[in-house]
Amino acid sequence: MVGRTYTMGIEVQLIERLSGHKGAVFALEKSSTNPQIFYSGGGTGMVVEWNLTDTFSAQLLAQVPGNIFTLKLIPESSILVIGTMIGDIYFLDLVNKKMVLEPDPINIGQPVHAFEVIGKELLVADAGGKLTKISLENYETLSVNQIALNSLRSLEYHKETDTLAIGSSDTFVYLLSEGLKKMEILDIHSNSVFCTQFLDSKNLLSGSRDAHLGRWLKATGAKSWSNHNYIPAHNFTINSIAYNPISKLIATASRDSSIKIWDRLNFKLLKVLNEEKFGVHTHSVNAVIWLEESDRLISGSDDRGIGLWEIKRSEEV
Repeated sequence: MVGRTYTMGIEVQLIERLSGHKGAVFALEKSSTNPQIFYSGGGTGMVVEWNLTDTFSAQLLAQVPGNIFTLKLIPESSILVIGTMIGDIYFLDLVNKKMVLEPDPINIGQPVHAFEVIGKELLVADAGGKLTKISLENYETLSVNQIALNSLRSLEYHKETDTLAIGSSDTFVYLLSEGLKKMEILDIHSNSVFCTQFLDSKNLLSGSRDAHLGRWLKATGAKSWSNHNYIPAHNFTINSIAYNPISKLIATASRDSSIKIWDRLNFKLLKVLNEEKFGVHTHSVNAVIWLEESDRLISGSDDRGIGLWEIKRSEEV
């Protein structure tokens, strides 16, 4: 055990700090079949598989040119999609440990910032403000739509309402619905929106370079979303938001080198995880994910390290 603390009804334990990446860790993705496995992508093009049952035996799955900005595991498959700063998109077969498209990846001509999967299609957000749709059956490009004049930073799909949230560097959150044909624009931030996260069908969060957390609500019967809170959450950019629907805890990761844990029930700040208190992450925290049906939180940072945390509600204060 590296460190443990109790505060305001939650217990936080830094279990381990994982090392091995030779550059910043920008992307994290969890396994859909094994809650002990997750994947990381970094600044030197490394894709690594981690198994929490034996973290000393991390496996290098691939080494690609350029920084890896995003990873996405295609549901009900063994394909991990890799997006890079130089615009390359790779499809890695995790079973056979090889790329599906050889020798060349798909290149969209702009840095790849985010992926989302809807049905049999892969959506790609890029630095040119475009949303590209790629078939997962034959890997052909189906469409390219200009959503914004600035970079698209994040994609988050809510299946129940068929709504795609897009964070953009033009300060807006774009909501596409009805088969991605209807658009609504949410405006509250004063700088780039780096991340979005649906909590349910009526609650959406957005994190921005303005260091604020936006909370958006869609009332029952309402045709549009409205801003409910504009929370000064961090000192610098909010890079990532992750929600645990079981514990009702929200994690935000920031360029200020901290992770903050929030209560979904009342949006109160419960805990700040930083170097001073836990001896981890000396630089920007770029990504956070909760593992499936677990109290385990994974964090990736510019300091090349990965934090393995256990965070759960507790009766102790």
